[in-house]
Amino acid sequence: MSWDIARKAIDLFFALNDTSPFLGLHKRKLDIVFFGGEPLIERDLFRKVVTYVSSTKRSNYRIDLSATTNLTLLPISLARFLVENNIGLDVSLDGPMQVHDLYRRDSADHGSFDTVYVNLALLQQLSPQYFATRVRAIVTLNGNSDLIAIRDFFEAGDPCIPQVGFVGTVRDLRDSSFHRHYPFQPERYGEQYFELLADYHRRKRSGVPVVRGEFLYHLMEDPIIALYKRMMRYGAPEASARPEGCTPGRRLAVSTSGEFHVCERINEDFPIGDVDHGLDLDRCQQVQQKFATALPDCSHCWARGICQFCFASTCQYGEFAFTDRKCAGMREGLSVQLRSLYTLLEAVPDGLACGDPLIDRYRLVQEPT
Repeated sequence: MSWDIARKAIDLFFALNDTSPFLGLHKRKLDIVFFGGEPLIERDLFRKVVTYVSSTKRSNYRIDLSATTNLTLLPISLARFLVENNIGLDVSLDGPMQVHDLYRRDSADHGSFDTVYVNLALLQQLSPQYFATRVRAIVTLNGNSDLIAIRDFFEAGDPCIPQVGFVGTVRDLRDSSFHRHYPFQPERYGEQYFELLADYHRRKRSGVPVVRGEFLYHLMEDPIIALYKRMMRYGAPEASARPEGCTPGRRLAVSTSGEFHVCERINEDFPIGDVDHGLDLDRCQQVQQKFATALPDCSHCWARGICQFCFASTCQYGEFAFTDRKCAGMREGLSVQLRSLYTLLEAVPDGLACGDPLIDRYRLVQEPT
């Protein structure tokens, strides 16, 4: 990306947040994330953007800068720059060496775990406070992942291993092209998942906290909390399937050419504007319409109101693709999460209390009339 495109994107981002829908929302946090590819390759541009954003004084917003990185490129000067500017780091770390190095290899076909570990240790040595609060591990699972080894790795207490910030899967756990090289092992994956699920329930029933930052929290508790805190619609018309999470324009991913996209995970077949012309609301509407048109008949699907399909998880060759197999997989996963949720609530009724008395009491539920 050129400096000109980066600067225009930042200026337009601030300008959008200064429009009337947002003017009353003072002290909001605006997130600017460096994503890739690998953003730390372009170190000069990275520094220039950070300096430019920091020099833009905005009393009505709090600006948070972070980068998603494989952390294989970290000279000491850049490490100090990250610490001094309090730049958050989401580090791709898929587990112990034998897991991580299976997939994350360099151009010479060498595993990257040792390099990542050395760089994590450098950051921890430079500032333990920064490391504890601003460095997180992002874990990507696939059908070949050893879930038990990953759990044990993050629970081992190594001071140079950061807390887990997010656990996700490859885009299509069953049919991913990734599995042409690393075959999906559904039996092992299922056995390990339910072993960890049983461990999670044991801990919750015994009162042992499962805290944010643990692998088990993000694998198990995050999904069921999302279901538990969902908005109920008693007596409302049948809910139709809808994109989970992102409405086009709610966030902006900027390509190296300056095009805007719905998010950083979607491919580049659905642009919704650019840095020269701004956000194109007509294109935003077209993306939503194209998704809605591609949906199968959801009227008889029990999961239609909690379906987690989104633009990024279904985009393929300029279209949004749904198959019976994908829908069956979604229902299967949601069924497991719902059983887990209500099994837990029967055993520990306040086991998912969030600490906010209003939310815990009403749980965002619209009572039947």
